[in-house]
Amino acid sequence: MGSNLGAHALTLPSSLNKDDRIEALRILGTSTSSKMLTSPYSLGGYPGIEVGISLEVINTQDLATLGSELDKVEDEFRFPRLYIGKGLYYDVDLFLHFIPYNENADVSEYGGFVKWVFYEAHFLPLTFSFRPHFSTINVGDKYTSRSVGADLVVGISSNNFSLYFGGGQLTTEASFMDGETGEPTEGEEADQDDIVQGDTDNSTHPGTANESHSETYGFIGVSLQQGQLFLAAQMDRYRDTVFSAKLGVRF
Repeated sequence: MGSNLGAHALTLPSSLNKDDRIEALRILGTSTSSKMLTSPYSLGGYPGIEVGISLEVINTQDLATLGSELDKVEDEFRFPRLYIGKGLYYDVDLFLHFIPYNENADVSEYGGFVKWVFYEAHFLPLTFSFRPHFSTINVGDKYTSRSVGADLVVGISSNNFSLYFGGGQLTTEASFMDGETGEPTEGEEADQDDIVQGDTDNSTHPGTANESHSETYGFIGVSLQQGQLFLAAQMDRYRDTVFSAKLGVRF
């Protein structure tokens, strides 16, 4: 999979006003939140282990229109994530993920999720799961966001093929360490969200702004398994659509 999986560098515009920051948060925080990308069935208890690497693609072309604007920006941000999953009990799995180090990309990320299969039909290949998840991403020490969400997943499996779909709620909080945040537009007040909490004059963290955003989302995915190898693909629908795929092994 080689160097094609390496994340390329992201460039953020400066002088972002409140609306610009919310839009950047939605692009960089919401869209990069944790993805399921695995079979809806449990790993099978304590012995179960899964290791895989994903390639995820988000639309970043709107970044060029924000704040001071950019002369050129990539239409897409493609980045890999390494996933490690472990069965804890028969119906509970824990997954951790992170972006592998790449000297060409000034992006770091880590996160994880728990998948609890709370119902499995006896006469149909049908499962229902609850999946709380979190992720944190940092872009060039100028942008950091923390996403926390939860979703319900319906899974249908037959032999080596699984289909799953679901939806949930996601909240993302972001800090912009621009050093040159935009002035409030006419009629916009610089409220408490525009400064670091606890620093009413923002003097100890000049140019730092905090924002938050919540939204519902939906997704659909498939998983194909051949022996210990598997391939999963998923489409997530936030305001924009995010595509991702993962190749890995299960033990």
